[in-house]
Amino acid sequence: MTHEDDTEAVDCVGFIICIDNKVLAERRRLDRRVMPGILSIPGGHVEAGETLEQALARELLEELNVVVRRSRYVGAYLHRSLELRRLHYFAIDEWAGEIENHEAASLHWVPIDDLQRLDLDVDRRAVTACLAIRSGV
Repeated sequence: MTHEDDTEAVDCVGFIICIDNKVLAERRRLDRRVMPGILSIPGGHVEAGETLEQALARELLEELNVVVRRSRYVGAYLHRSLELRRLHYFAIDEWAGEIENHEAASLHWVPIDDLQRLDLDVDRRAVTACLAIRSGV
């Protein structure tokens, strides 16, 4: 996490799904108020009264139409867009259902050796941390 004062940060969840050395990313719709058109790890805001795990389950269902079966917490990173966000990333190890695009302009599988394609540094750092956890580093 960065050293910026995070007392006013808005909590969000991000989900890292890796298959065959590729990570799932979304191209944000151009009509989005925050960061339109960027290529990023999918996720969304934590709603009032939700735990991080509840927000993760809800966002995965809303955005990709999948039900999380097993996840691991990767870490939290601060990112400033129109608001300061505390992004809580989770590795999604098992899920039920076929991945479908319900909210993004498009979905993309980004090779893990080409993470520079992701537009946000926090996404690249979170995916790198996720890969390190998977390999036991």
